[in-house]
Amino acid sequence: MKYGVIVYIQTDNIGDDILSYAGMKYLPHVDYVIDRESLDTFCPKQKEYVSVIMNGWFLFNKFNWPPSPYINPKIIGIHFSNNNFRGIGDEYLDGLGQEYLKKNSPIGCRDTGTMEKMMSRNISAYLSGCLTLTLSKFKNVENTDKYVLVDVPDILADKMQKELGPQRIERFSHFVIPSERGAEWSIRCERVENILKKYQGARLVITTRLHCALPCLALGTPVILIEETSKDYKKVIFQNTLDVILWIRFYI
Repeated sequence: MKYGVIVYIQTDNIGDDILSYAGMKYLPHVDYVIDRESLDTFCPKQKEYVSVIMNGWFLFNKFNWPPSPYINPKIIGIHFSNNNFRGIGDEYLDGLGQEYLKKNSPIGCRDTGTMEKMMSRNISAYLSGCLTLTLSKFKNVENTDKYVLVDVPDILADKMQKELGPQRIERFSHFVIPSERGAEWSIRCERVENILKKYQGARLVITTRLHCALPCLALGTPVILIEETSKDYKKVIFQNTLDVILWIRFYI
């Protein structure tokens, strides 16, 4: 049996790689790295079936759905975006897309929104949650006693540095710079593991990134997720900043 891992090759978000990494951990080995945005054109060397775990966020190139017939999928922890890229909306989940999902059901959905999309199309589905919640702790990771801030607003970082001292704060981003996009999957796996170890060793992680917060829960690291979906984002950030500082004072 051949196995493949689905990767967003040109992603600018490390969270995509963390999602792929979480799915890959359930595979005995990886024979193919498959581009998430070119699923329909995937063709293995020997024209054989390749088993994959389809988890995470799908899809920018919605016209590339459904996937290649050479892909043998286990669909779990999947999220279908509401974003209306190129005016396609949810239409790619109808017709051939719907037939594909029904054929490979039940569909494990990361969230209730995705599950509702399936239910409205009479596709058997269940709420599985995100596979990043199943990540295992690494061995021999030392606690750093640092507060790791991942893509948080400057107002929060500045207040925390004044409150705790800059030596106890480490800022980090899930943004992938252009020169590092499209790297070999082995290099990206190593980067993901180093990041996860950083989170595991932290005293506390504060983030606006869902796929930083969920892995932290899996790794047993205290984490605060700051929502940034409000229409009045600045007010929410300011209020959350005060809440976070008050929580940290209690926590330490």
